[in-house]
Amino acid sequence: MDVTDKKTVLSVLAEHGLKPKKQLGQNFLVSHDILDHIIESANISPDDSILEIGPGLGALTTALAAKAKTVIAVEKDRRLCDVLSKALGEYHNVHIIPGDILHLDTIPFAHDTSPYRVIANIPYYLTGRLIRLLLSSKNPPRDITLMVQKEVAHRIVCIPPDMNLLGVSVQYYGTARILKTVPRSAFWPVPEVDSALIYINIEEKTKNAAEEKLFFSITRAGFSQPRKLLRSNLKRGLRINESALASLFSSCGIAEQARAQNISMDQWRCLASHFEV
Repeated sequence: MDVTDKKTVLSVLAEHGLKPKKQLGQNFLVSHDILDHIIESANISPDDSILEIGPGLGALTTALAAKAKTVIAVEKDRRLCDVLSKALGEYHNVHIIPGDILHLDTIPFAHDTSPYRVIANIPYYLTGRLIRLLLSSKNPPRDITLMVQKEVAHRIVCIPPDMNLLGVSVQYYGTARILKTVPRSAFWPVPEVDSALIYINIEEKTKNAAEEKLFFSITRAGFSQPRKLLRSNLKRGLRINESALASLFSSCGIAEQARAQNISMDQWRCLASHFEV
């Protein structure tokens, strides 16, 4: 059954007396070409364990299951879990978990050392919180391939003078790039915005909770009022005096009149490494 076909999607939903829930961001992928592009871009191996969020009717889940060792699919809409179980019955490597990924007691894979990857067409309201949750977990994924709003994708891969807190947060953990822009017509119901497929390669590094906490304290303070000067935001948010600020800015090559969106990742890291708690 091809659930990237709009007629099939309508038929399956009608068979189970279901309608898409707008509040859950349910826009089903109805483009086999885009599905093929996701799978090709992900370069899945038979040893891969995949975490999928928001599997919907299982179009991507089925394609993942055919290539990966294990697929754990977390679906918030319990109405769809029965549909998924029926549609994926022949795949014994798929495990469907009903629940909200943001509120599960344990994110699958996140509290052990098992390597895993995230590949998903996520409900767009989840994007920022979900990415931060995954990246800051004790066992982050090896990489993340996500379909997100086009505008959000550009925020994630930002560079000065267009830096933002989400982009800095993602780039602290790894590198991100846009793989493909996707027209809204590739989904049903048709969303109000175009989409983009992004890839985040997560750098392997030793977790340092104190360093991480300090970095994000500084960046959150810096972006607290984006229209104000960075030095004003840091002075207020971190309770740092003008003399110490001047020394920090000089060490990191930051102009006195700079705003947060003008600061590169190297400069944010420099601020964190030179900041005296």
